[in-house]
Amino acid sequence: MVNNIIQRVKSFSSMQAVILIGLLPVGFILWQMQNTFIVPLICLPIILGGYIYRDKLSINWKTVYVIAMLVMITVTGLSIFRTMRQNVVTPPEFDFKSFWLNGRLAVQGMNFYDPENYRTEAIPLNPTIYFTHELLDSAFWYPPPSILMFLPLGWFTSVNAALLAWYIFTGIMLALSCWVTWKQFFYEDGLFGLLFATALIFLNHAVWSTVFYGQSSIFLLLIWLLIWKDRDTPRAGLWLGISILIKPFMIVLFMYFVLQKQWRTIIAAITTLLVACVVVLLLYGVDIYTSYQPTGRLPPILYVEWVNQSLLSYILRITQYDYGQHSPIFHPLFLILGGGIGLVTAWLTFRANKQNKHLGLAMALLLALICYPSSLMHYSILLVIPFALIWKYGDGFVGGIKGNLIFITIMYVFITYDLGSISFFAYISCWVALAVIAYRNSPMIAPKAALQTANPSLLA
Repeated sequence: MVNNIIQRVKSFSSMQAVILIGLLPVGFILWQMQNTFIVPLICLPIILGGYIYRDKLSINWKTVYVIAMLVMITVTGLSIFRTMRQNVVTPPEFDFKSFWLNGRLAVQGMNFYDPENYRTEAIPLNPTIYFTHELLDSAFWYPPPSILMFLPLGWFTSVNAALLAWYIFTGIMLALSCWVTWKQFFYEDGLFGLLFATALIFLNHAVWSTVFYGQSSIFLLLIWLLIWKDRDTPRAGLWLGISILIKPFMIVLFMYFVLQKQWRTIIAAITTLLVACVVVLLLYGVDIYTSYQPTGRLPPILYVEWVNQSLLSYILRITQYDYGQHSPIFHPLFLILGGGIGLVTAWLTFRANKQNKHLGLAMALLLALICYPSSLMHYSILLVIPFALIWKYGDGFVGGIKGNLIFITIMYVFITYDLGSISFFAYISCWVALAVIAYRNSPMIAPKAALQTANPSLLA
């Protein structure tokens, strides 16, 4: 075995050897530039370009490419681990502490819609005025069944211990997400495809921001991948119900299943939600359950602060619209644009042929990210499936597969630049790209014999 390794090393050309040696300082540079748009600008063309020409690479060049991916994955992975370690010692104020408070109140059977209970429970945390105003004064943001997602965190009396447990859970969810992404989109490439899928996920800045804030987006990513995997079976309804409990904006995906007339899936989703509702009613009673006020939960500042990457947020920041005591969701421009995007999504989903109907599910997700009034920048982690779809339909993309490479690289820059402050442009760009692909592959445009379908592994 040692002799084989020695022979392999000797077989490398001078250029290949220089590149391999240079990966060490490159890794160090990437470490120093973590969370800047320079990282995807450098890494994505290499990863995507190598994947395009993987079948033409010699064994030595494939080895160089695999080692390069391993370096990128290792650097980003170590950055994520460092953030976890630092946060467990000194938890940041946003967002996990609010998650933990949700759990603490739930475990004690207290009304999690009463701001006074939050203020009392948060006294040991020495909350800032900003934290008090944005989170404590608003109490629990979500519908009653969603409290079940936070309940286990309340079993820990220390926020540090709760965050450690949450990070262990998050790490498992991240590993499973990489695995499912590989199985659904790149399985035919074996270990090569697994590294490719892992690199695409790890280089998404939203992974780091999700970890930093202690958010639930990585958990949601796994459930979203399971919805995709089981989209043609009733089991997708179970995952859809769970996803809505994690983040209510996932309810938009109902549109796809209704248009596809997948009634058993819809029944499964509704049953999942009803069971959660009954459990919460039994645990906390009618009084707490009916305390939820869907129109009054979000603090006004959340609609316009930079972490909000929704269509509504951009409209409010640009127009300086004064909505007074009314909800900003009734802004006329938001209703017109959001309604238009929704109608186009529904029309393309309804008109799609059997081979390409799955595009409608990805477009429904993007519709939710665009139109949900508090769509935060770390939700861009959910773009894994839209990216994979756009990549798989690359031959028909503007500029061919190379144009596809440029497009996806720019999308990664959007979700990384200035800590994700322009992620909205990735959402809307991916929606437009999938809409164009869906339209070009619809029965209205493409003859049945010439429909451009994705790689068969995509539909597995």
